[in-house]
Amino acid sequence: MSLFLPFSFMNHFDHLPSEVISLILNHVDETCDLYTCALINKTFYKYATPLLWEHLDLNDHRTFSYLIDGLEASSSLQSNSLGESVRSASIQDGFLIDDDLLAFIKHVPQLNDLSLHDPAFISDDSFEHVPLYVPHLTRLYIRYSNIKQLSIEAMSRHWYRQLNHLELIYCTDLSYELFSALRQCTALTSLDISYCRLESNKAIDTIQDAARNVMALPNITSFRIIHIGLNCTPFLPITPTVQQQQQQQQEWRILPTLFPDDYFDDPPSTPITPLQPQPIWPYLTHFYLGSCREPDRCQWRWR
Repeated sequence: MSLFLPFSFMNHFDHLPSEVISLILNHVDETCDLYTCALINKTFYKYATPLLWEHLDLNDHRTFSYLIDGLEASSSLQSNSLGESVRSASIQDGFLIDDDLLAFIKHVPQLNDLSLHDPAFISDDSFEHVPLYVPHLTRLYIRYSNIKQLSIEAMSRHWYRQLNHLELIYCTDLSYELFSALRQCTALTSLDISYCRLESNKAIDTIQDAARNVMALPNITSFRIIHIGLNCTPFLPITPTVQQQQQQQQEWRILPTLFPDDYFDDPPSTPITPLQPQPIWPYLTHFYLGSCREPDRCQWRWR
């Protein structure tokens, strides 16, 4: 919403209740308009500033360094730190190092959405401490990272109750063991592990253990794994026992219609017979196994 108010109304801004000001600002969509609001008077500044800091999109190292300096200066003031207002952050900084990440993350305790693009120099030495500083995180996206199992275990220990969306893309130092740690994250609804290789142990029993750990997640609605040469058979949904069917009969959803991946955007007029057996995930709506050795069985999506 572009902000435009008549001049006669602007003369009475000092008399507006704070609740009205807050309501006005919550309907301002453009960042430039929020900046304008922050300059009207002290009351507008007080309520507009947290909205301006709610989402941070950082795409170069110099900006990131300035931000850390500003957060540190703000935290030394008697008033609330600006970092308290930050709810989501997307960091695209290929020169980010461990000290930089910790210097930032310790000032944003209310962060619930974190995206790290190309954090090639971030290691377990720093990342395993991140959950201690941002205990409320619900969404995590990491692309091109060198984090290992220690970081995954730290996530599971501290975020198991609230982390519901996890994407690990091109994190090539991970292995199938990550699924054993993620089994504790029972709040997960969306899990995407793509191009992470997971090659430290490709024995079929290891992959089966990984599949069982994924299937133990009770609230999954979307599961995606893309892995070159993947033997996907263990990840295919399995049929529950008769006893499980009787116990969960009221919770199970009907298996959605299944289409091949190529037809996902333009499905054929006659649906293809769904894969059998039924999945054990009661809420599953999206299931994708890509780049596997058995494409006729794996490259499918449920609609």
